[in-house]
Amino acid sequence: MVEIHSTILDLGCGNNKRPGAWGVDIAECQADQRFSLDETPWPLPDDHFTIVYAIQVLEHLESRTRTMEEIWRVCQHGALVVVSVPDGCCPGYVQDPTHRSPWNIGTFLYFCPEQFIKGSEMPPYEIQAHFRVLDYHVRERSSTPWGEQWYADDLWALLQAIKEE
Repeated sequence: MVEIHSTILDLGCGNNKRPGAWGVDIAECQADQRFSLDETPWPLPDDHFTIVYAIQVLEHLESRTRTMEEIWRVCQHGALVVVSVPDGCCPGYVQDPTHRSPWNIGTFLYFCPEQFIKGSEMPPYEIQAHFRVLDYHVRERSSTPWGEQWYADDLWALLQAIKEE
């Protein structure tokens, strides 16, 4: 495994890698490491990162469960995960043929047992990843040059990795 000199991970960094972050991407770009995020386990160490950025990348991956499990695996307990995805509830989401998995705030709640559905128990899915949703909001994309019907709104979520001590 490659030696990583940062505790900040930028998934799908492209040519806009965050300063000081360890960037990964499948494409030739500013990435420090190149591999497909669809192929798991990722060649990254367990319990290493304190901050993970996943900006407009998760919707291009095949499995939401495997993706969240891998993010959780590489996070330290308490790590922050900043996510931006097109809101899968918007008609514009399906118009992009590179979108392979829809996301909405409910998707993240499957990985948040105490927040799944207030007053109910977590369903018995075999999900190891455990996060807490600290904040989220939807940014409407009504000012696009082609009109809002062509784009999905952006869902931003701030998650915290929860691991048993």
